[in-house]
Amino acid sequence: MANQNKNYIRIDNKSEKIQRIFEKRWLLELIKNKKSSIPRISTWDDPYENFFLKSTVITESGERGSLGAIEKAWFGQCWSFGDESDAMWRIYSNINNDGNAAENESIGIKVITSVEKLLEAHKYNPQKNDYVGIETFIGKVDYVEEKEISKLMEKVSFTEVAFGGQNDKFADLICLKRKPFQHENECRILFNDTNDRFVTSNRAEFDINPNEFIDKIILDPRTCKKLENEIIYEIVAAGFNGDITKSSLYDIPSYTIKL
Repeated sequence: MANQNKNYIRIDNKSEKIQRIFEKRWLLELIKNKKSSIPRISTWDDPYENFFLKSTVITESGERGSLGAIEKAWFGQCWSFGDESDAMWRIYSNINNDGNAAENESIGIKVITSVEKLLEAHKYNPQKNDYVGIETFIGKVDYVEEKEISKLMEKVSFTEVAFGGQNDKFADLICLKRKPFQHENECRILFNDTNDRFVTSNRAEFDINPNEFIDKIILDPRTCKKLENEIIYEIVAAGFNGDITKSSLYDIPSYTIKL
C-alpha cells in the first residue's frame, strides 16, 4: 500500500484553508450535480507547465521517445493559499464598478475548503479502488528559478522518477513552477488515471457532497445588493445549505477621531 503521507507534497498543515474562484455556472453545476470536474494538465494555459512530462526520453541505444501518454493520464486543478486579493477578484470575476455584471455567467464566486477535504473529495471510489493511494495527490507549488529547473533536468532520469511506481515523484514535479508566478501561491489537486477511466475525456469527474466539501462561499466584494441576493438564491436553489457571505474587502470602516 502507498504511504499516505506521500499524497501530501510540501504540505505542513492538512487543515489549512485554501480557496478557488469559480465561474458561477461551474459552481452551480458542481453543487447541483454533486460532481467535481478537473481538466487534464496538458490543457493548462502556461506552455512551460509539466516540463518534465513534455520532455523527450533517450534510451541507452539512442532511441527517442515521448512521455505524452503519461502526461495525458494526469488531471489537475489549481487552488490558492492566502488571504483576500483584489487582483484575484478582478482577474477571475466580471463585476462592473456599479456592482452588476456585464455577463451573468462570468461572475466569479470564491469557494473555501481545506487541503485535506480537497484531497479526500478527489479520491476515485476510495472504498473499492486498490490504486487510490497512487492516484490522488495534493501539493503546495514550489516556485523556482528557471535555471534551477534546467539544472534539475540535466541530472534527472525517467527511471529515477518512475521507480517504485508510487507516482509521488511525478506529482512533485508537476508542483514546480517558475518564480514569476509565485504571487499565485498555489495548491494543486492532482489525479493520475491509472485505470483509463477518462481516456476519452479532457476532464475527470468525482462524486462529491458539496455541503461537506465546501466550508464557505464568498461573493465578489463589488457585488451590488440586488445581484448578491440573486446569486445567493441560485446557490441555495442548487442545493447548498452552508455559509454564504460577501467579501468585506471594500467595506468602508467607520472611525471616530479626537477633535
